[in-house]
Amino acid sequence: MSELLIEYPYLLVPLIFLARVADVSLGTFRTIVVFRGHKFMASFIGFFEIIIWLVAAAQVLTNLDQWYLALAYASGFAVGNYVGIWIESRFAIGDELIRCISFNRDVLAEKIRKKGFKVVSFDGDMGEANPVELLLIVEKRRNPRLSS
Repeated sequence: MSELLIEYPYLLVPLIFLARVADVSLGTFRTIVVFRGHKFMASFIGFFEIIIWLVAAAQVLTNLDQWYLALAYASGFAVGNYVGIWIESRFAIGDELIRCISFNRDVLAEKIRKKGFKVVSFDGDMGEANPVELLLIVEKRRNPRLSS
């Protein structure tokens, strides 16, 4: 394969681009997973992220006279961020806090509870005798009830 790449150096462009998209996507996903507290999954992802990065970076650094490889490397980085965020949104790991203000006390909270959600409610007012209720709802990000 190295003879093929020596003879046709432009073949490295899509390979470096795709490798960079893969490693940055994994890195973005790994960072989000770390913030969600999944240590083992983050370590596993990080292992493959760095192997891919080493291969892509080595090709660019050994061929610094070929500017288009650096362009493929940078482009892969940009696209990889977008792809990584998209991948994480598909997995939808973790919980989400939904805050809601209701101007009809106890009406909205009860309707939400009847749908099976856990709701914490606080009474409050917005001044000038405008009573409100603040609702806090904690729910899994990947919840089919939220889409209906």
